[in-house]
Amino acid sequence: MLDSSRPRFRWVYDEHRRGSPTIVGVDTVRSGVTEVADPYVLGDFAGIDIWVDPANGDDTNDGHDQAHAMRTIGAAWRKIPAGRQLDTGYRLRLTAGRYPQATSVAYWENRHGTDRAPIIIEAADGVHTATFEVTSTCTVSATSR
Repeated sequence: MLDSSRPRFRWVYDEHRRGSPTIVGVDTVRSGVTEVADPYVLGDFAGIDIWVDPANGDDTNDGHDQAHAMRTIGAAWRKIPAGRQLDTGYRLRLTAGRYPQATSVAYWENRHGTDRAPIIIEAADGVHTATFEVTSTCTVSATSR
């Protein structure tokens, strides 16, 4: 049984990128709510927080706290150094709201977190409070001969 007094996390990763696991998300779990195999206790985060607020943020802000939140996930993602392994962790703290696909990230790549310097995307106001809007379009055309 999981200890309900401490948040626990499950790493969600893609094993097929560049030959090693790449973390692409984290699910929060608590005893009595969701049971998962092999939870990983994240512990205290020691890194750089970048706050994002889709309703009240501004992409000209630096995102260092909630009062200076950025508006889009895409702008916050671009603040994470690209093309090299990180020596400092980054946590995108998403306030409650809907995050449109148009202002998100097309490709979640070229950011290289590690176990000591992770990249974390977190719903800051609780589980299921930050929602990614996804629109998918498919064009089908047919010709007759």
